Amino acid sequence: MPAKLTSKATPIKLLEKCEAFSWASLEQMIEIARHSSLITLQSRQLLFSEGDQGSSLFILSAGELEIFKYKSPKNLFSDADIEELILSYSTSAGDIIGEWALTRDRQL
Repeated sequence: MPAKLTSKATPIKLLEKCEAFSWASLEQMIEIARHSSLITLQSRQLLFSEGDQGSSLFILSAGELEIFKYKSPKNLFSDADIEELILSYSTSAGDIIGEWALTRDRQL
């Protein structure tokens, strides 16, 4: 399963900053990076939904991450439709998300 990198930074530099990959040699990081893709998310862009099967590990480079529970997932741009804010924090290079569901073969 490819890791997905959410940055304009190089995949190797992000992997070097990620504690989860501190065990990896440069050659191993290069191989991991070959199976990775870079994505950039806009504000309120959906990364995954509750119930999705965990199939990716996301390495964040920077920005703010908010995880919401919506009353109706069809109305993602309406603050009135937010049931609760689950998590909100500023990210730094190397932070990861999605690892729990990925390592346990569970839904998000």
